[in-house]
Amino acid sequence: QIYGQTGSGKTHTMLGDVKPNPLENDLLTANSGIFLRVLSDLMDFKGKRKDKMHVIVGLSCVEIYNDTIRDLFGGKPGDAPPTLRAIMTADDVMLPSLIVKEVTSLQAVFNEIQLATSRRQSRATDSNAASSRSHCLFMIDIMQQPTTAPAPNLALLQQNAASSASSSANKDRPATGSRSTTPAGGKDSAKGGAPTNELGFTGQIINVPGQAEPVYCSKILLADLAGSEKPQKSGVSGAGLAEATAINSSLTALGNVVHSLHEGGFVSYRVASLTRLLKPTFSQPTSRVLLLANVAPTQLTFDETVSTLYFANKVKAMKVHTTNGAESEKLQFDVMESGKIYDSLLGDLHIFATDTGCSPILRRFAPQSYQGKLNVYDGKNAKKPYKAKERIAHLEATGAMAAASDERQQVLAKREQEERNKKENFNHEVRKACDESVLEYRTKANDLWRLLKEAKMEGIESAERELAIQEAVERQVLLIEEELAKTGIMLARYQQQRHLGSANMSANDHEIAGLQQALADLRSKGGITIYKSDEDTLVDKLYAQSAWFHCNGKRFFYALMEMREAQTALLMEKLNVAEIKNWTIKAEAAAIKKETANAKESSGAVKSNNASVSKAPGNVNPSML
Repeated sequence: QIYGQTGSGKTHTMLGDVKPNPLENDLLTANSGIFLRVLSDLMDFKGKRKDKMHVIVGLSCVEIYNDTIRDLFGGKPGDAPPTLRAIMTADDVMLPSLIVKEVTSLQAVFNEIQLATSRRQSRATDSNAASSRSHCLFMIDIMQQPTTAPAPNLALLQQNAASSASSSANKDRPATGSRSTTPAGGKDSAKGGAPTNELGFTGQIINVPGQAEPVYCSKILLADLAGSEKPQKSGVSGAGLAEATAINSSLTALGNVVHSLHEGGFVSYRVASLTRLLKPTFSQPTSRVLLLANVAPTQLTFDETVSTLYFANKVKAMKVHTTNGAESEKLQFDVMESGKIYDSLLGDLHIFATDTGCSPILRRFAPQSYQGKLNVYDGKNAKKPYKAKERIAHLEATGAMAAASDERQQVLAKREQEERNKKENFNHEVRKACDESVLEYRTKANDLWRLLKEAKMEGIESAERELAIQEAVERQVLLIEEELAKTGIMLARYQQQRHLGSANMSANDHEIAGLQQALADLRSKGGITIYKSDEDTLVDKLYAQSAWFHCNGKRFFYALMEMREAQTALLMEKLNVAEIKNWTIKAEAAAIKKETANAKESSGAVKSNNASVSKAPGNVNPSML
């Protein structure tokens, strides 16, 4: 069964895709559905068993549209599919006039499958462009018989179903074949009821008159259920709304069946056509149910997704209760015991009426098997009542007095035993409460002794901790002084380099001015020819000056970065010193508080001797605590 909300891909999971131009029995692709894969596996199984067994595979296809069962293989392609009526027989369902087609090869039946699925009702909604408006059921019948007998015919299934239905209605009518669902090798086979060739098969077995070899029948039912939908989201109206109502009601009936099987209550399969057709998959003891839950990957259908997962969880945990095997024997045993109790009650009533001569009329409806055993007394011909002594003597002679005395003694003994059990339970609870109180007291005492020992150890370690703090502070002060000295040296070096750079810049300016003056003198005298224009000369001068300034700027930037690093290190040292001071203040406050508490405790314990300190934790004096 494939279950899920509309638009979650159920039909694609069932049918899938096929190759565009397939060869013989070569239809499957990576995206083919379950239905075609099952048929392909059955054809492979048929080819492997052809030397030993006749394997006949029959296929039928029905849809449930508006709670009406319709045969998709029946009628003409242009007309609506003919309707069918389901007849329930015990744990099976029969569909008279259902067309079952034999599958000889996958390619031969593929066109019929396409025609049947195209006749299925669908409609475009706001939730799905091609929403299925009906439940589609593919029923595959598998018949097997040894090759020593003639190949069976699919009509044998309809004949056996009709004979089973008629035999259930009229048990005296002879049947053409017999059906058995008892596993071979079980109770029947131990008595010699099942032939040796039926060993290992737990399905339906049809014994054909005149043939020694039986026909082994199995069935696979693939259900592509229509998706549940909310009319507000799908936007359907008119006929579409009626379809949605029928789909939701049938899915609700299926959910009620699963819930009843899960909780163990009464299961009603007659509410909807869907549950009627799915009854064999739930009620027969040899059936197996596989549910595929499809969900849509969108947040808009979160509620439907959660509901689908809840349904799948219930299907996984449901239990099918049948009346076969040991359970049937238990029911028969209970019926026999009820009959014995019934006979005993009738006898007691008869004795009571005879002894007392009762006057009221005693009437009682009894089963058919007990008719004539229950007498009716009208009191007209009743004997006179016995006297008290005669009645006591009669009861003593029959053993009724002894039985009543024994019963009274048993009741008194039972009451005394219950009283003793109550007292023992009460004493047990009291002892348990006492043990818990003692354990709680000892736990508290151990905790107090541990706190006392820890306080003493902390008093010893406080002096060592103060010395360690003082040494750490001194080390931090030395480090800060060293860093300050290094910072001063770096600042002096920076100032020196800055003065040297300024002097070099002024000397270079004087030198450039002298060169320019000499160049001008040479130009005025005509002793040198300069091919560069004044603009080129200015550009060269500016380039040289910019290169010199760039180099000096880099040196100045490096000096600033070093100074910045020194300032950062100095700031971190200051922060460390401040944290050490804060921690020292807190430690001194805690030590003062502990010394005050120890002084108070020591003043309260002056009266106790030193021997009490070495006592075990389990022997602590409560007055000391």
